[in-house]
Amino acid sequence: MPLAVQAFMALCLTASHWQILRSRRPASPEHPVASAIAYGAFARAQSAALLVTGIVVTASIAIMPLAFAGVVSSDQSLVALAVIIIGAVLPNLAVSLVYGQAGSRLLRRMTVSSALDYDDERWRLGVFYVNREDPSAVVPRRFGVGWTMNWGNPRSWGLVAAVEVLLR
Repeated sequence: MPLAVQAFMALCLTASHWQILRSRRPASPEHPVASAIAYGAFARAQSAALLVTGIVVTASIAIMPLAFAGVVSSDQSLVALAVIIIGAVLPNLAVSLVYGQAGSRLLRRMTVSSALDYDDERWRLGVFYVNREDPSAVVPRRFGVGWTMNWGNPRSWGLVAAVEVLLR
């Protein structure tokens, strides 16, 4: 079972990285080059943070069999679990604090404006992105850190259905 979980984690991380590479890139009309550089740095940092998080979580799967075998005590496994949680959270927190969503903090440091073109009319309730003409299945979130689905793209619905089937 741990091997299957590790394989699933590797598949999820690979899919996440693939989606990051193909996501829609918001741009500042006033500073298109700076916003492209800021977004590229953000995407690379987010991908690296996901990789570190995946490695830490995948390595943590080994703790359970070691605890069952008596190699690791319950106190040691609790300490290891705390280290794993910190190791999984810190890289993502660092990306949030240093880069901001889609590189907005980096863009702010590079220019006087941190405004990115987010197509306000495409966001429903401020959090759901719906654009049938946008070929991206995944786009950067409007606020916060991470990505969200383009609910106007049929591939997004297919991805959700595939995950639902895999989890059942």
